[in-house]
Amino acid sequence: DTRYQEVSSALAKLIGLRQIPRKIECVDISNFQGSDIVGAVVAFFDGSPHKDSYRKYKISQQDKPDDFASIYEVVERRLRRGVEEGDLPDLLIIDGGPGQLAK
Repeated sequence: DTRYQEVSSALAKLIGLRQIPRKIECVDISNFQGSDIVGAVVAFFDGSPHKDSYRKYKISQQDKPDDFASIYEVVERRLRRGVEEGDLPDLLIIDGGPGQLAK
């Protein structure tokens, strides 16, 4: 759609991408009072949800709620699988602040 083309073109220019991102994935971490930690990746293709690409990750360090380590684990697992399967997103967005990005 035209609106997606406008927004994604402006985004690509703003962050220095060589092309408009068609496949965008977003990473977030959730827990319930410090336990039951899960990571999620939601995906969009050309601005529309791509539910077949949604993924949920059980975090290995269940006894240690650490958003930084959890995001690192999800991103590493997603990118490793993406490299192995030739299925990397054009843009990966992490829901967090500067601390999560610096980890």
